[in-house]
Amino acid sequence: MLMLHRRTLPASDVIGGTAGMRECRKCGAELAEGVDACPKCGEQVDSGGEKKATRNLTTTLLGALKGYWPHILVGVLFIVMQWQFPFVEWWKSWQKPHSYYSHGPLVPLISLFMVWANRKRLAQIKIQPSWLGLILVLPSIPFFIFGRWTGSGNVCAITFLTFLVGAALMLFGSRMTRLLMFPILYLLFMVPMPSTLLDRASFPVQKASTTLAAKVLHYSGMVFSDSDGGWGIRQAGNLIYSPKLPAGPGESEGVLRVEGECSGFRMLISLITFTAFFVYMLNTHWWKKVLLMGISLPLSLFVNGLRIAVIGYVGIWTESAEAMFKFHDSWAMVFELVLSFAILFGIARLIKAVDFGIPDPKEGEQAAAGDIRRTKSSTISQAAVTGLFCLIIFTNYAIKPLEATARGELNRESFPPTFGSWFSQDLKMDSLTQQELKTADMLNRFYINGAHDVETASALVQAARDTDAFHDPHSCIPGGGSSIDEDRIITIRFDKPRPFEVKATYLRFSNKDTGDSFLLVYWYSTDNHSYPRTSQVRLVMRAEQLKDLQAIAKSWFGVGSAEQAEANYKNRQSYCYRFSTPAYYEDSKTSLARLQKFIKEFVANSPHFEQQD
Repeated sequence: MLMLHRRTLPASDVIGGTAGMRECRKCGAELAEGVDACPKCGEQVDSGGEKKATRNLTTTLLGALKGYWPHILVGVLFIVMQWQFPFVEWWKSWQKPHSYYSHGPLVPLISLFMVWANRKRLAQIKIQPSWLGLILVLPSIPFFIFGRWTGSGNVCAITFLTFLVGAALMLFGSRMTRLLMFPILYLLFMVPMPSTLLDRASFPVQKASTTLAAKVLHYSGMVFSDSDGGWGIRQAGNLIYSPKLPAGPGESEGVLRVEGECSGFRMLISLITFTAFFVYMLNTHWWKKVLLMGISLPLSLFVNGLRIAVIGYVGIWTESAEAMFKFHDSWAMVFELVLSFAILFGIARLIKAVDFGIPDPKEGEQAAAGDIRRTKSSTISQAAVTGLFCLIIFTNYAIKPLEATARGELNRESFPPTFGSWFSQDLKMDSLTQQELKTADMLNRFYINGAHDVETASALVQAARDTDAFHDPHSCIPGGGSSIDEDRIITIRFDKPRPFEVKATYLRFSNKDTGDSFLLVYWYSTDNHSYPRTSQVRLVMRAEQLKDLQAIAKSWFGVGSAEQAEANYKNRQSYCYRFSTPAYYEDSKTSLARLQKFIKEFVANSPHFEQQD
């Protein structure tokens, strides 16, 4: 009996009844194998290219994972070891209302894009690990531990870059690191500046933006107002006054207040950040790049001044404070960004800097793409970086951070509400000051001399463990529209409650518009030592924290006690004492003597100073 064996063909090979042939889905015509389009109707036919492309992509990814897994592992460890601090702290800073660094989340993405844009150039560089990276990585470890332990984001910001550059040298070599240097350094734009530097840098920008806005409003008023005096615009520091601006009940003038967040410094940082990326991607002459970067500062000041002026226009023309604030919170920033980039791109077109993109590598260069073979040297360097990062992660969990952001504690009963002929009233600190001074515990008292009811004085006492809780009056006073007329360091000697002396800063400042003049005397103390300047006490506080960390490190080797070092830190507080009074049209010598007399009586009746100086 004859048996017939039947072979089953795949469905893809039997279309229209013919094996190995396909059928056009549109017209039904038979198609030969490998044809991409129907010869009868022109319909495109799937020839399996998509599946092939998918297989190629998968193969490429698996090959990269197999060859570069040590580098990927190091990258993951780098993120893990810095995730809680400083990455989380930076994220909180980016998310604050009116933050100077609200652009922060975009910076890593832009940096990665710049790396991707260099992919063809990177493919031409052979991976040659260099042990020079250890010169950066090893010294960074104790600094990173100290920064995390004390909560110093500034120290961690420095080690963030040195770790990146050092690891790149040890993993990829000097040539590839040199090409990656700008994308790495670009990450600095997401790191918040130290508060002291931010305060000092923002005020000149704030003053310049306010002045420009006041000038624009003044000359606009001269043109558009029916009055000969225009809109009556006048400037006092970062304040712009005008009878045409919306005013409160019983007030003859409205005020446009230019706070630090509106100073233009926020716009300056953002504009420089994106201009640096734009200039880097331009394929043009170096002088054109320098020119575009150089105009960032004047451009940000000019546009921000116009933005403030436009907010003033809204208030003047609508006579509504609500409309003015609504515009400020919604369209003002859009106006500023659109105008800034329109001017920037317009200047770029004017100087013919329009070739955007990284040029391809020159022909003839030796290609090393796919050369990921691990030599003995590269394997050792990869293992070294991995081991060092694992060590840092271990210290993150082994060394418990100090309570660097704990609030200070003041015993209010240690400061007299009344003494001699003086009586007082406690004043509540406004929310803005509390937010700016962060973790300080503050006592703010206003004193009146009962024997001379026109004589008043104020005492502000702060206690803090955090260096950011102390702000420099040299930045705060000009921001309120006053100018500092005298600035010097004086010595004050006390007899009660015990003999001691302090070095203090004496400031005399005045407001030219109101004619008011005030005196301010302040100093800081920590560990029974006094300091007249804010920068000095901050350095001393950091130095003491470093000593505590050294004590903890010694305890690992059986020398000293880690618990004692932590207890010392928790019991240590720094204090700020500020005393002020109106000058009452007196000369500086007379008014300073009167304020010093008040300070000495205040200290003599304060139990707090029996152990503090």
